[in-house]
Amino acid sequence: MGFINRFIYTNICLTNFIVKINPKDGKIVGKLDLTPYADDAKTIYPQALDIDGIAHDSVGQKFLITGKLWPEIYELNIDLIEELPTIVNPQ
Repeated sequence: MGFINRFIYTNICLTNFIVKINPKDGKIVGKLDLTPYADDAKTIYPQALDIDGIAHDSVGQKFLITGKLWPEIYELNIDLIEELPTIVNPQ
């Protein structure tokens, strides 16, 4: 979980999604599907499971993501995360 530029970013347990949360009202305002990264991890190591963590690299302005038994740590450009679109009815 991270607090960056007035928003909370966190993964949803047992899924491959990161959500962007407005801390003023607790509503999800963006959602990013990281399934392609999970699929890549499973290609390298078939026992890999869902995303398990995100970290913010404030120096490099990137998010680092990994999962349970993932053989790699992936870097995401912070602009991709910050520009998550507003979701009207998140599920």
